[in-house]
Amino acid sequence: MAPGQGQRGHDSYPLIWPMEPCMITCHHCQFKGQTRVERTFNERGQCCCIFLCFCVLGCIGWCIACCIDSWNIYTHHCSNCNKPVGARNAGQPIYY
Repeated sequence: MAPGQGQRGHDSYPLIWPMEPCMITCHHCQFKGQTRVERTFNERGQCCCIFLCFCVLGCIGWCIACCIDSWNIYTHHCSNCNKPVGARNAGQPIYY
């Protein structure tokens, strides 16, 4: 199993993390509420974004890269303790 792709941290966690906030019970602090989502590019997204921005489309290339799900990592954090609880990378779940 790849690093970070372990078992679900808690029964309230989704099987696949969505791109938007979701309701969970944090396994760190037992807080029940919505997650805070942070979006960043994964390695493929960074490479493609640089290529699109500098070689092809300028700023429009960056906008295109933001819209492609498989180029982004959506990390969900507990709204109370701010610890990461899971992420979605290229449509695959990652649990912390």
